[in-house]
Amino acid sequence: MFGAETLDHVAFPVRDLPRAEKFYLEVVGLTFLTQRKNADGSPRHTYVKAGDNIIGLNLPGIQTEASPSGAPRYAVSVGSKANFHAIIERIKQSGVVCGEICEHSKDSPLLRAFRFTDFDKNHMEICMNRNSLGRFASATWSWKRPT
Repeated sequence: MFGAETLDHVAFPVRDLPRAEKFYLEVVGLTFLTQRKNADGSPRHTYVKAGDNIIGLNLPGIQTEASPSGAPRYAVSVGSKANFHAIIERIKQSGVVCGEICEHSKDSPLLRAFRFTDFDKNHMEICMNRNSLGRFASATWSWKRPT
C-alpha cells in the first residue's frame, strides 16, 4: 500500500476528563478501552471505542499538548516502518507545519507517531501500531479501567 491504511483514531480535546468519560460511556454508550496517565499518576487521556473505532478524550498535559486551534486531531495508521517514514518524508516536503517523530514507550499500543498541521489548520497524526489493528484490543494488551 502506498499510504495510510486505515483511520487509527480521533482525538477530542476535553476540559474535564471524568465528565467526558461519563458522557461518552454512559450517555453515548461507547466502550472503555484504556486510560493513560502522566508521570505523576494523574490521568491525561482516555481511549474509548465506538465499534472498531477508537476515540481519544484528551486533556492538555505533559505528553498530550493542547491543539492550538481547539480542533480535534485525526490519526491514520500505517503498517510498516518503511511506509511510515516514506509518508513522513513526503509530508515534510509538502511545506506543512510538522512535529517530530515520537517513539512511544513499550506500554503504549503505538510504536511511533508523527503529527502535522495541514494547510487548513487540521491537526493530523500518522501512527504505527505495535500490533495490527485487528489485535489492538486483544489479550496482548491489558486494557483495564483504573480503580
